[in-house]
Amino acid sequence: MMSKTDPTPLAYIRFFHALPIKYGIDIYIDNKLRFNDVLYQDFSEYIALPPGQHTVHLSRTKNPIVLCTKVLNISDQKIYTSTIAPKSREGTGIDIYKIEDVLRTIPSNNFLIRFGHSGGSSAALDVFLSDDIPLFKRVSYSEITNYTPKNPGIYTLQLKESKTGKVLVSAPNIRLKPSRFYSIYALGNGSKEFPHIIAIPLDGNSYLKL
Repeated sequence: MMSKTDPTPLAYIRFFHALPIKYGIDIYIDNKLRFNDVLYQDFSEYIALPPGQHTVHLSRTKNPIVLCTKVLNISDQKIYTSTIAPKSREGTGIDIYKIEDVLRTIPSNNFLIRFGHSGGSSAALDVFLSDDIPLFKRVSYSEITNYTPKNPGIYTLQLKESKTGKVLVSAPNIRLKPSRFYSIYALGNGSKEFPHIIAIPLDGNSYLKL
């Protein structure tokens, strides 16, 4: 039996559309439409869910055909980002990758940052922040690193192919503030329509309360 001091069972989840397609996606959870017309590169808001198994299915906006169905196991007192991305690094298929936005203590006057590789048709990647020493090395497709602390400031972020050193993305003037959790996501397949780009959202563990 739950005592008066026990927290109410609760978790939070959002979705990130990293699938290189031109149409929006509707996201259903347990057969209920929760997010409508989520576009490529966009993040949904976080919503609260009770812990347990939840069936998520995706469909093209205004089209009833199901693109992907997946059962997500949601744990109590957790925060998640679920990335909608190709099932393989070659860009085929569709999958939903559940990523925990881990709650931990941020060191004083630091922020915490991690990297997720959601860019199909690209090799393992290194991530650089304003210096020649990689912050993250040899991150393969669909992998997510742990958070690592950095001092706040204005950075130039680069993504490079680990094997060749080829620069895929160079993004200057990125301001990263203290006492926050950030993720860097690589997306795109290197084509003219969907070039390699990055997204740097503020993660929900920065502000959501459990």
